[in-house]
Formats: sequence, C-alpha cells, structure tokens
Amino acid sequence: MKFAKTLETTATELPVEWRPYFINYKLLKKCINKIVAEIETRGLIHQITTDSKDNSETQKVEYMFSGDPGNLHPLLKIAIEGNDLSEPDALSGEQLTKVNLGAAHLNVTECHNGSHHNLGISPIPEAESDDRNYIYVELDSEVEFFNMLTKDMNNAMELSEQVQREQYQTDISNLQKQISTVANALTTSDRQASPKNKDMYIWREIFRLYIEWKVFQGAQSTSYSKDKMQGFVEEIEKMKLMKSMKSNTSRRALKSFLELNSSLLVFSQFYTTNQMAVTKILKKHDKRSGLTASSDFPVFMQKDVFFASGMLEMVYEFINTKLVTIIPQLEDYCCPVCYSIAWRPIRLACSHVFCVRCLIKAQKKNMLNCPICRAEKAVGNADANNLDHSLQNLMQTYFSREIKEKRKENEREQAIQDCQAITGRQYTGDEACIIM
Repeated sequence: MKFAKTLETTATELPVEWRPYFINYKLLKKCINKIVAEIETRGLIHQITTDSKDNSETQKVEYMFSGDPGNLHPLLKIAIEGNDLSEPDALSGEQLTKVNLGAAHLNVTECHNGSHHNLGISPIPEAESDDRNYIYVELDSEVEFFNMLTKDMNNAMELSEQVQREQYQTDISNLQKQISTVANALTTSDRQASPKNKDMYIWREIFRLYIEWKVFQGAQSTSYSKDKMQGFVEEIEKMKLMKSMKSNTSRRALKSFLELNSSLLVFSQFYTTNQMAVTKILKKHDKRSGLTASSDFPVFMQKDVFFASGMLEMVYEFINTKLVTIIPQLEDYCCPVCYSIAWRPIRLACSHVFCVRCLIKAQKKNMLNCPICRAEKAVGNADANNLDHSLQNLMQTYFSREIKEKRKENEREQAIQDCQAITGRQYTGDEACIIM
C-alpha cells in the first residue's frame, strides 16, 4: 500500500478534529513535480545529477539551508571553475547573478577568489578561499515546498502541545487526586482494618507491572506500544486486580488510568504518522530532485520540537512523576544486605540506609566500614542517633504488612539466638521436634 493511502486510512482511525493537522502529503508530492520542472528549466539538472555521483571535495553544486527554522531558505551553492561564468548546458551569467532579485529576502551572491558581493539582503555562508566562483541560487518551488512543510509541522506540533496541555495534564492531575485518596490519610488505628489499605497494595502491584512493561518507554513504533499495553492489561485481568479492589474510587481510577494510556496510544499514532510522513516526503523529494533534503533538513531543524523524539517520553515521564510515585515501591526501601524492608532504618554518615538488624550483626562481626561505599567506620560509629525518623514514618504509612513480617523475622531470629545462648547448642533449623 502506498504511503498516501496509509496516511488516509490512519486519519480515519483518529479523532475527526485531528485530521486537518496531518502533513499534507499529496500537495507536497505535487510541489516536488514543480521543483523538478524548475531545476530542468534553469538548466541545473546536469550539475545536480552529476554531483550526486561525485563524492569528492570538488563538487560543483552544494545543497544547504540558510536563515532560521521560522524563515528558512533552501539554496544551491554552485561552483564555477575559473573566471568563466558561463557553463555549457547550465545557467547563463545573467541567470546566475539575477536569480530572484525581486524578492529582497533571498540570497543571491557571486563569489570570486574568496571575496563575495551580496546581491540580496540576507546573510549567506562565507565562501571558501579557492580559485572558483560561487553563486547561490534559490528555487521558488523549493521555497514553496519547505514553507508548506514547516507550516504543516508547526500545526501538528501546536495540536500535540494543546492535547498534552489541555487533556493529558488535566486527566493525570485528576487521577493523581483519586489515587492519593486511596493511598494517603491512613491513621495508625485504622491502617490494618481499612479497605483502602488493601487497595493501596493493589495499586502498588499495578504500578509495578506498569514500570515492568514499559508501555511507552523507548517505543520504536505504535504497534510496539500497543503490544506492550495489551500485555499490561492482560496481566491485570489475569491477576484479577480490579475485582480485588474494595473501593469504588479505586475501580474508577484504574478504569481512568487504562483509558488515559489508550488515548496516549492514539496520540502516539498521530505523532509517529506525521513524523513518518515528513521522512517519506523528504526521501521522495531527494529521489526526484537529486538534492539532499532528507539529511540536511533534519539537521537544520534539529532544535525544532517536531524532530525531538522525546515528545511521547515526556508524557510517559509525566505519568511516572505524577502517578507512579504516589505509592512507593518496596524495592526502593529494602535493606541492601537482607533485601527485605529496611525497618528501623539506620542512615549512616555516608547516607546509605540499612535495617537495624543487619547493622547490629555487622557491628558484632567487627565489620566497621560501609558495605556499599567502604566509608571508614560508617557502620562502627552508627548508633540510635542515626535512626531516620522521617523515613520510618513513611514506611509505617505505606508498608505496614512488610513491617509486620520483618518484626516476626526479627523476633524469631532473636529467640533462636537466646536459645543458643542458654543451651549452648547451635540451631540449624533441621532439628525435628521430639516429644519425650
């Protein structure tokens, strides 16, 4: 299927109000025909086609862009050997020196032996110091083509920024409030009994899966993101996470979260299709004209947001910052020694955090340096004053189950040590219970 047809098909699958913001691929194709015709009319076809096969540093025609992204001018820099401004099968001297002089903003310059005389107003690239004359020619059809292309690109980006600003940021802010209602404001007395607490653990699992599947992160194509999204949704259904929720607020929030990601897939399709349209039309431009816009134009426009591949990543990062971080993940609060929650968190002088149990064990074994960064006596000098109270309060709020399990483990381990101290026997865990 030709790309123009693919573009039309894609447009019908997206919101109607977005269709005028697609790259006008068909009109740009017609403009390419004008470019080819103008190149032939001005007698440049021979130089361009010959030069495209010549990779040496003595090429006679160089394609370049002047100005800025808002006012760009595609130029042909033509080198003429010696003092003869007339070239067989090319442009006459009058053509070379008087191209487009009626338009004050265009660049037309004659250069000889390193000096140049501007016949237009805009500045032009400086000529090299050699024995050749240079002339800068601007094709009317080229200007028309790139004016049309940059206008379409700007329109597409305006819509993208509008959708991101008005829709996604609003939806994410609303979701942030809904999920925060589930995750926050649990007092010590009702933390275990509240159904919200159970939903908080469900949300933690949902966000863990979301991070694991990386729906939009590093996406190579829309189909890639769709497959990732499908896998994420299937995992939620398989684990019956929505059915396990006790709060209606949680169910509504999860539904909104999935809808948000689905709409992002639609936005991704719009964005990537337009990027592909620009790539395709530039390649077609080069194939027909013999010029090098497909490589030179993106470099000239590299600061333009349209060519910044991070648009979707920005939205994805916004989701991670505003939503995923609402409910902390256990992995971020584990002790690096025992890999369970760092309950009674002791922050060493080097800023590394360990659970109090592992710290006591290290001190008993005379391991005085930090096991992470080897900071001298960071473990040996730690005491009750190193307890991180703010981190401990956060753990109590978000990891009540894990703390309960850690306490049981600590109590069991302490009981074993006490028993060994009394009996003098080493406990291995393999002993069977014998009733006498």
